[in-house]
Amino acid sequence: MRGAGFSVDLSFNDHWLREVPLTVAMARRRGRATHEVIDPRTEIDVLAVMEMLKLIDRGAVSAGEVRGVLEEVVGELREEFERGEELSDQDLGGLVQRDGPTFQVYTTNADGTPKAQVDLDGSGDFGVLVSPYVASGGTAKVTVPDGILKPGVLYKFRTSAYDGSLYETSWSPWADIRIEPYVKFPAAQTTSTIDPTAQKIDEFTRSNPGPALPTFDANGAVKREATQKRTCGKPDAAGRKLCMELSPPTAQSKARADKRAEALRKADETREREAGKSSVAPAATVAPAVELVDWCYDKPAGKDYMTRTDACLKNIGSGKLAFVDTDEAEIGFATFDFEQRIKTYPNKGASGSDFAEFDQQIVIVPVSIDQALQGVTMKWNAQSTCSSCVTSKIRWADNQNNNAGDTAHWNADDATQFSGRWGTIQTTWSGTGKETIDLGWLVTATVDASATAIATANFGSSGTQAMRELAPRCDDILKPSAPGCVLPFFKLDWTVDTNLYPAAGAYYWYMQQVMPDHAGSGRWDSLMHYLGPDTTVKNSAGGPRVCGENSPTVVSGTSCSGKPPRVRGKP
Repeated sequence: MRGAGFSVDLSFNDHWLREVPLTVAMARRRGRATHEVIDPRTEIDVLAVMEMLKLIDRGAVSAGEVRGVLEEVVGELREEFERGEELSDQDLGGLVQRDGPTFQVYTTNADGTPKAQVDLDGSGDFGVLVSPYVASGGTAKVTVPDGILKPGVLYKFRTSAYDGSLYETSWSPWADIRIEPYVKFPAAQTTSTIDPTAQKIDEFTRSNPGPALPTFDANGAVKREATQKRTCGKPDAAGRKLCMELSPPTAQSKARADKRAEALRKADETREREAGKSSVAPAATVAPAVELVDWCYDKPAGKDYMTRTDACLKNIGSGKLAFVDTDEAEIGFATFDFEQRIKTYPNKGASGSDFAEFDQQIVIVPVSIDQALQGVTMKWNAQSTCSSCVTSKIRWADNQNNNAGDTAHWNADDATQFSGRWGTIQTTWSGTGKETIDLGWLVTATVDASATAIATANFGSSGTQAMRELAPRCDDILKPSAPGCVLPFFKLDWTVDTNLYPAAGAYYWYMQQVMPDHAGSGRWDSLMHYLGPDTTVKNSAGGPRVCGENSPTVVSGTSCSGKPPRVRGKP
């Protein structure tokens, strides 16, 4: 309220109020009692006092009776103020209502200065709103009726405060206010080319590539140096030993990988042509028949890649096989390049089996073999912690997917970088519920020049216990599509199709960019977790909930919010 030390809680008909000037005692200002004549027909700031004289026409009394009561009360109060007496709420017999600050709003000119007062209360008289009384330090608020302030328009507002005993006799400085207009979403389209479930191929860093290889951080810097670069087997009868030394990819090994990928593609093109077949897709997108993971063969070497179902390991590098005598002098050596693949099948339709399944593949390519070794044989030992799995025998094939026998063997005379061997194993899971399966790999080598010399290299595992980035998870929980396996380390993207659902796109954008936990945002690494049908936490429909890392309710270290996984918007 502006100006008055009290407001009279009486009501009267508006028609005669506009005709009668009233004398109302004013509040003390800095210890001095003052009063003013207020005419409702004028445009004086202190008319804000009349805001509290609400017009209630109950019909219980006549306009004359109301006028009489009002004049009597105001007259008594005026006399007491003029005598210098202090008035309290009790003195006024409950007719005094203590108020908070008064709010006044104006439109603005082009230069931002106040232009015309806005009628906030709709009465057409004073145009102000008065907040309820608030204690010192509190926040005063008023609610402006809908439709009075227009979205997108700049307004100026000011207030006049009341501290519980004294009223301000001047307005506060002007402040700006603008109501941001509601977003008008474009009409939803009926069709769209966006695939909301499409996933991109992610690059990742292995947490346990084995002791013979270094580990790297997310930026590619060495996190841990190799702890055991060379491993040697027991001496043979002549005291000779076979040793294997692994090293990360080099510029030369990367160039060899690129050359092999191109040669494989051309060889498959030639075979298709000779068979009288033609590929509908461009030749560059057709993977060799021997390739377990179609998109992997032409990925650049020196990095590891994965999706929700596949892993392409092209950062294993090369291995040097050294045959040494009793003095550790080299008798001869061979060099090989290595790669690995993992493929999981998320449902029966993908695998064609009644069991959950995941397959593994190793690619071993000879770069050179010294004549002193005569020949080299490689064996791949794939290990797992699976309690309900059956693993097939390794099938070895050449670059053209022809059967290459039970082992990977090369003679020194015919070994070239184009005579690679591809070893593939199939693992089926017949368990119930769900199981995350840790994997590990070893490669052993023998040479034809020795009957017993052997070397073994540790190719690491599916990851440390904290990461398990390459550990498949198999389950039979989703009965319509059960059973199946995936690589749960991969974080799924769900693309909100803003062509079909513009409002939903705006909602998820706001959730990711404005809300403090940035739920579902890959940029902020605030991902969501689908707990699955076996969770005890359900949504309002009785189904499993999707959970975020910073939401209020925590369940087994993961909190629930009912939001989808990491969300990407596409216009």
